[in-house]
Amino acid sequence: MNRIVLLLIVVLGQSVMADVDHNIKGAFGDRAAGMSGAYTAVSDDASGAYYNPAGLGFMYDSSSTTSTFSASDTRSSYYNLQGPGQGLTAHSSGMLPSYIGVAKAVDKWRYAFSLVNPSVENYDQSIQSYSPASIHTVTSVQFQFTQNNQITYAGPSIAYLLTDKISLGLTVYGFQDKNRASQKSVFGLKGGSYTNESLEHTRDTRGVMPILGLQYMITEKVGLGFSVRKPFAMYKYQRDQYIQTSSFTQSVSDINLYDSSTRYDNALLGQPQAINLPSNTPLKLFGKPVTNGGIPEPVELRMGISYFLSKRFLVAADWIHTSDFSKSKKIYAYEPSASLVILTDREYRDLRVYATDNYALGFEFFLTDFIAIRAGYHTNQSNSRNVSWLESAIAANLRTNGKDLINVPVSNGSVVIYPNGQQSTRIPNHVNLIGYSVGISYETSNTSLSLNYVIESGRGSALPINFTPVVPYEFVDRKVYLGASVKK
Repeated sequence: MNRIVLLLIVVLGQSVMADVDHNIKGAFGDRAAGMSGAYTAVSDDASGAYYNPAGLGFMYDSSSTTSTFSASDTRSSYYNLQGPGQGLTAHSSGMLPSYIGVAKAVDKWRYAFSLVNPSVENYDQSIQSYSPASIHTVTSVQFQFTQNNQITYAGPSIAYLLTDKISLGLTVYGFQDKNRASQKSVFGLKGGSYTNESLEHTRDTRGVMPILGLQYMITEKVGLGFSVRKPFAMYKYQRDQYIQTSSFTQSVSDINLYDSSTRYDNALLGQPQAINLPSNTPLKLFGKPVTNGGIPEPVELRMGISYFLSKRFLVAADWIHTSDFSKSKKIYAYEPSASLVILTDREYRDLRVYATDNYALGFEFFLTDFIAIRAGYHTNQSNSRNVSWLESAIAANLRTNGKDLINVPVSNGSVVIYPNGQQSTRIPNHVNLIGYSVGISYETSNTSLSLNYVIESGRGSALPINFTPVVPYEFVDRKVYLGASVKK
């Protein structure tokens, strides 16, 4: 156990528990939320700037304003984390304006501006267990973490009605993606000793995300919509500070420190025997930063179809394809005085996502001239790799026994090959979600007020601790949207 804990000095332990494993972050706009986001081939109001800015070309009114407020409740549950019956449930709740947009029609041109808050998560959780079955050298575990994650998009849109049936549109969002996390843990070890660990994580990523759209009304009742988007991170900052001490520490030189940012990477390894080096002299490690400060930048393609069965009944469906994304760089650490080099893999694991295909189906029906009901169904597939229990058990056994670390003596030094050394701040959660929505709206000729409820849930697996096998995992997200629109 001591070796595994100390190896975290040259790498970053897993800390962040946000739901970054899904590409669909929510539904935005009063009508779109009620229809589970099946809005690419509709988008004929201010909220269309997010789904398909070309839909603004078919706006019926000279101006449109949409504002949506959301209240969310999110739960991530890890079962049998430290043995049977010992789990952890991470809970986040909050309220915020999820979408604010305004659109204006001038001849064949449409102009809009919108602000979107796709994600706000606030966690403050703790866990305590005794004699965990998964780690035989540990007698107790105390774990506490807090986290705040927020994503914001804001920017203008423009659309042009080429013909009575075809419209083109463009939205250019500036975005900020911020994440802060603090983690503290205490491991009680056999023999009465203990190990303290603390980690402070900060990330601030900013950039632009253009959305290009096309909408084609085949007939008065049938429409097709297309949009493509991709984020481009332009400013990236991240810093992770890690400190590990033990009750058997004899001097300050035995305290293990790790400090990495997008600008530098260094560590003080107070107990070099943790990496099989026969030396009592603390090692000062330098090297290429393992923190990138960026976010995944996949391409998202949306295709939708809408069908107005009558003036009262609308059906819409979307297909959302999100590409994979990865980024590689030479990552290593070195110690000049000891001629030590530590090699890891070349891929930034925080940025690795896999391609997904998701679907949404929505309905809108006017019971009367003033009352509309909406409902929808959608999928939200995981963009992380699904790790089997057998694979994770074998890897955990190798890590626990130090057999995934290869120490190669060279002339006057060593080369340590540690393929799992660059740990991700993302916990490998893999769960495919199914979502449902239902809503009601009161509509007049120039105003509307809507109330929508959206729930996503699913069961899968997770690897919250990298020296144990995967454990069962459940994710549930509930949101209530209150929206209002004004049209002229």
